[in-house]
Amino acid sequence: MEKKYKSELNCPICDIFIYDGDKNHINCIIPYNKKMLKNKINSYYILDKHHYEEIYDKILPPIYKGWPGFKVINTNIIYPDILVYDIYWRQLWYEEFKTTLIFPKWDLLIKLKNIINNDKIVQINSNPCMYGWLLSKIGCEIYTTNKDIIFDCYSMMEFIDVNETFKKYENCNTLLIELNDVELNQDLDNFNGNKIIIIGQNRYFGKFKLKGKDRYFYDEKWLLLDTFYIDSWFGIDDQINIYERNNDYT
Repeated sequence: MEKKYKSELNCPICDIFIYDGDKNHINCIIPYNKKMLKNKINSYYILDKHHYEEIYDKILPPIYKGWPGFKVINTNIIYPDILVYDIYWRQLWYEEFKTTLIFPKWDLLIKLKNIINNDKIVQINSNPCMYGWLLSKIGCEIYTTNKDIIFDCYSMMEFIDVNETFKKYENCNTLLIELNDVELNQDLDNFNGNKIIIIGQNRYFGKFKLKGKDRYFYDEKWLLLDTFYIDSWFGIDDQINIYERNNDYT
C-alpha cells in the first residue's frame, strides 16, 4: 500500500519537515555521509560495475527516485520546475561532499578510462578530487597534488605546486583537472604530456595562463578532441572536455 505523507514538506523517509536543519537528515536523502562513502568504496581493491552501480543508485538525487513533493515554481523560463526534495538534496550534497559535481555513471568512468588508455595521470589543484579518486578505484594510476587544500580530499594528496608537480611526474601523459566552481588559472607550459581532461562547469573551460597571458589554450597549443555533457545539478552545464597536444604548435 502506498505510504501517505503528512505534508508535502515532510521527508518521505522519516516524515520530518524537510528543511528542519538537522544534518542527520542527510541519511534519509543520501544514505552515506562522506566518510561512510569513502570507506565503502575504498573497501574494494578494484571497484566493479555491480558494486559501483549499487552505491550509485542509492545516492541519486530524489528526482530520479520518484519521490513525491510539490514543485518549486521557477520564474526562469529556460529551466523547468523542480521538486523541493531535489533542492534539499543539493544543499545536503554540497554541505557534506564539498562539490557541485555529482557521481558519474559507470559507463562514463569506463569511457574516461578508455580515453586515458593506460597513461599515468597527474591531477592538479582539484578539490575534492572525486573523479580522480573514482578512476583510481577502477584501475587508473593517478597522482594528486595541490599547493594547499581547502576541503577534505577523497584521494591521497601531495602538497606541492604545479611546477614541482610537472617536474616530479614528468612521465605522466594525462593531466586531469576537476573544476569545483572556481576558475583555474595555471601555467601549463611545463606539462610535457599529450592529453588534458577538464571536468566541471563549462564557463571556466579553457581559460589558463600561458606565457604570462590569459588565453584559450586549446586554440593554439592544445586541440579540443571531444566534449560531452555529464549529469549535473539543475541549472549547471557540467562538461568533460578532452584535449590533445597540437604537434603543429610552435
